[in-house]
Amino acid sequence: MKLIIERTALFNSLSRVQSVIERRNTVPILSNIKIESHEEGWIDLSATDMVIDIIERASADVEQSGSTTVPVHILYDIIRKLPNGSQIEIEQSNDSDKFVLRSGDYCFTLSSLPSSDYPTISSDSLSYSFVLNQKNLKWLIDKTRIAILNEETRYYLNGIYLHVKSGDDGSVLCAVATDGHRLAFAKLPSYNLTFLESEGSLSNFPGVIIPRKTVIELKKIIDIESNEPQNVTISLSEKIIRFAFNDVLMTSKLIDGTFPDYERVIPKNNSRVLNINRKDLLKKIDMLSSVSNDRSCQIELTISNDKCDLLMRDLVANHEGSGYLKSSYKDNPMKIGFNSRYLIEILEQIDGDNAQLILANETNQVLIKGDKEVNYSYVLMPTTLRSER
Repeated sequence: MKLIIERTALFNSLSRVQSVIERRNTVPILSNIKIESHEEGWIDLSATDMVIDIIERASADVEQSGSTTVPVHILYDIIRKLPNGSQIEIEQSNDSDKFVLRSGDYCFTLSSLPSSDYPTISSDSLSYSFVLNQKNLKWLIDKTRIAILNEETRYYLNGIYLHVKSGDDGSVLCAVATDGHRLAFAKLPSYNLTFLESEGSLSNFPGVIIPRKTVIELKKIIDIESNEPQNVTISLSEKIIRFAFNDVLMTSKLIDGTFPDYERVIPKNNSRVLNINRKDLLKKIDMLSSVSNDRSCQIELTISNDKCDLLMRDLVANHEGSGYLKSSYKDNPMKIGFNSRYLIEILEQIDGDNAQLILANETNQVLIKGDKEVNYSYVLMPTTLRSER
């Protein structure tokens, strides 16, 4: 293998793939990245942790094709410290285990392992494929990822549940996440999808759970590519999902578990509606949180016809902060408490100026959404009011 590549091109590609690989691995080759050069003028960088595979393509001047694997974090650190605009020469002979990198007056020699030993996730039997605009994929992820659980015992909640649901407006692609305290739901009408011929159909689409780490890595790719929105081809089976961008191919195992019947916890009969300015409520909560170092401190809302009183206490330090907002509410006054961090994260995902909190009483789950929004919503469990403990 022998090639020349511009520093920025290599660094950008490495940045996207290196975070998949854990810094500590008991299997040496899993600390490595696979580099495969092609005489047509590009290299493929492959990284895996045996749950996620990412392949990133970058342009290069390739004199001799070949492949090898090298320690990714050492390579990334070297490339990161080289000045912008540097030309990087990479060379390795077929019978050598030494990877040589030169740039300017620097020369680095790294130990390598054979690329033939590099593991991959098999994706030969992906029965369903559809095309989704990158903006829509980003929207589904952004609206739901805040509620993903990070806990080993309930592993089936450690991801986003992607599935198809039939309703009054036809079939929709749904994304759901819940951590037991809150639930996030978002849907895309089927006209946003293009199913590829002889690659499954919407009616037989299997419900799958995309792991939390996969969601995080996918979000990084989408955010970097967002300046030039493109279509993403998504292919999947019951065990594997693959996302194909122009220059990035990401394959991931799916969580082998059953997502709970989330529709049971979405309130259908809540009748008390609080309309409130979302941005003003966020500012108030942020200001009142100054009394506590605990971002999960309880925020109490006392709701009446034309205003909402807010109270936050730090019981350990004996601090307290209060304020109020104008609001619209036409029902009996009530008091309810929430985990302030959960409420903030939900409000930050709602579009527009106004939010609706659709309530039943002080103890039942609350439905939260934008006042004109029908394609996503949130469910939040109240906390026990401190005065009632």
